[in-house]
Amino acid sequence: MITRCPGLAALALGLWGAVGQAQAQARSPAQPEPQAAEQELSAKIALKRYFFTSSPADGVDDDLPGTAQLGLDYQYLQSWDSLRLRLVVNPRYLESAKRDPRPDFYWDELFVLLEQDSRELKVGRIKEHWGVMETRQLVDVINTYDNLDGLQPEEKLSQKALKLGSSLGPGHLSLYLLDGFEPVQFYREPARFAAYRVQSQAEYLHGADRDGLDVAARYFVSVSDLDIGLSYFKGTNRAPAFRTAGDSLVAQYTEVTQWGLDAIWVREQWLYKLEALDQRVSDSAYNSRKLSVGLEYAITRAWRDADLSLIGEYHRDQDQRLAPVSIFDRKFLLGARLELNDAHLSSLFLGYTAQASDLGNNMLSASLDLGLSDALRAGVSAVLVSSSRSDAVWDALASDSHLALELSYSF
Repeated sequence: MITRCPGLAALALGLWGAVGQAQAQARSPAQPEPQAAEQELSAKIALKRYFFTSSPADGVDDDLPGTAQLGLDYQYLQSWDSLRLRLVVNPRYLESAKRDPRPDFYWDELFVLLEQDSRELKVGRIKEHWGVMETRQLVDVINTYDNLDGLQPEEKLSQKALKLGSSLGPGHLSLYLLDGFEPVQFYREPARFAAYRVQSQAEYLHGADRDGLDVAARYFVSVSDLDIGLSYFKGTNRAPAFRTAGDSLVAQYTEVTQWGLDAIWVREQWLYKLEALDQRVSDSAYNSRKLSVGLEYAITRAWRDADLSLIGEYHRDQDQRLAPVSIFDRKFLLGARLELNDAHLSSLFLGYTAQASDLGNNMLSASLDLGLSDALRAGVSAVLVSSSRSDAVWDALASDSHLALELSYSF
């Protein structure tokens, strides 16, 4: 853990000072005039609702609240010769049930970005996306996922950070200073997608600190048809372990030292994927090693203008007894994605996920993202979970088969 300091605030002030100097230089006779500023403002209203096909587990609230969200996306862009300034302000307002622990108002992203040639400086609340797999992204460690967003969450919580990036040799190096983190969220009482009670107070062990400063780095290089990312993280783990306390669970966060590798190799119509992770804690009982491999086969114009990708993935975890619980060990995915290539970029995904050691533990999933117009989109997803009663985690998910409907309007 790194001792907390007001470094991000000072750097933000320094950043604004640098921008002011750039503006002054741009207005001097020796410098070209700044280009006209560009601004963009858009808004989106999104509604989402779940419908379940079976009764919940004992003691679980049957009603998972629907959500209504209003989002604003604002961008300001100013350029001075080779120097570019971008301001991104994306607030969100979420309307949900009172028992939903998520805040009504939050920042999806809020940052200032300075770019010059191959260098960048970003400070604020950011989101980063690492990894190449469909089922999970092992190396994606900067942000915490929204644990309340279905069985396979995709939405992230923004992270307060300072990012420095620059080309280095044949690749690009990104360095991160992370100011605290957003702990995983849980319903106060057992609910759909979370059939257990988690106490509100988490434990921070072996150097972990919710408000500490963490560090991360990633080096990305592209050589011919091969893309490789090597990442490092030192700080509080974004995924907690759990210990039992009576009839509830206590989330435990530890400080980890983590090395990650992700790679993609494209050969004609084949795409080969790999992610690997080594995570170490001062108490080796929390250590973890994980591996994911996958491949995709692309068929262009499989149906009219649509492109079809056939997907296969396999996951293998070696977790010590106190490491965070994983549902991915010996798990595989067989799936297909159809990109319709229509005017509104609609797509369809079908997937079969199962535990290789027990095919009775499996999940069928389907999702349709349909563009109805430039402004209106509809989403339909269905998940059917089966359990052989041989695994406690799969058994807990077996009653959560559902249909989800989502409608959004942008203006």
